[in-house]
Amino acid sequence: MVKYPKIRRPIYDKKLCLHFNLLIDTYSRSAYTRRTAPPICGNSVIALKVYETLVIACPGGWRGHISNAKLCARGYHVCNKNDRASLLSKITFSRGIQIPGCYAFNAAHDFGRCIDCKNREHQDDLGGVGMTCPRKTTSQNISCLTGGTIDAAMGVSSFATNRACHYHPGISGVLCCEN
Repeated sequence: MVKYPKIRRPIYDKKLCLHFNLLIDTYSRSAYTRRTAPPICGNSVIALKVYETLVIACPGGWRGHISNAKLCARGYHVCNKNDRASLLSKITFSRGIQIPGCYAFNAAHDFGRCIDCKNREHQDDLGGVGMTCPRKTTSQNISCLTGGTIDAAMGVSSFATNRACHYHPGISGVLCCEN
């Protein structure tokens, strides 16, 4: 039988820190994952807090338009254009692209505006944050975020395929804003 030494302090790894109180925290420069009780995300005990904001990234999928996503728990809602001034604008482009995955929110940034995400031309660029989101640019510095745009949309003209603002396998979840 192998005997393991008793360790009384947390074991640290480059990306993962295991605490003996069974909380798991994953750290990156831009966000951290933390088990929450009660859950902030409707279907998960894991929540990804975006910096020092009241914005939480919740993992999961949904069918159809992002307005159908039910991933945020009570007290939170899927972030939308109305959250731009108070919450979304606090997320900078440079930090938004460091978040692991691709988390969508219910707004589009087209022509320097933060608008409702709809299945129409110039309203179909589903906003998001994350390093795996399909489109990122700093050429449009006025958007729902600060300093650039990050799109979770599948393509430039997703409205043409009637898939604007819809879930697709490249999306990790949604951004939830505190009510």
